[in-house]
Amino acid sequence: GYRLKQKAEFMRNIITIFWREYKSYYVSPIAYVVIGVFLILVSNRFIYKFNDFVQMSFMATAQAVNTQSLIPKFSINDSVIRYVFHNIRNISLFLLPMITMRLLLRSAGPALWNCC
Repeated sequence: GYRLKQKAEFMRNIITIFWREYKSYYVSPIAYVVIGVFLILVSNRFIYKFNDFVQMSFMATAQAVNTQSLIPKFSINDSVIRYVFHNIRNISLFLLPMITMRLLLRSAGPALWNCC
């Protein structure tokens, strides 16, 4: 009874805080800059790797036709998608702290600046 009400109240508070923070990010231009940088970096890496994949598959097909051998199978998952997700992980290592710094600064408040 009572414990369940406490948990429900706790979750309601967390959801309220989450939505307030979520909405505040899209009021400021910082979120749009971070999202824009993220999309530019990821799309650049995707286009670069996809272009490599297409060239590699064309060359392998041409070589197989010239030598009259079997055409090798290329997996777009192995050569493009895995690489892009690896880059997303690395880019997120730098961009996510930029987003969360504002939240940490506001929660620490003046105590953070009065430490020294």
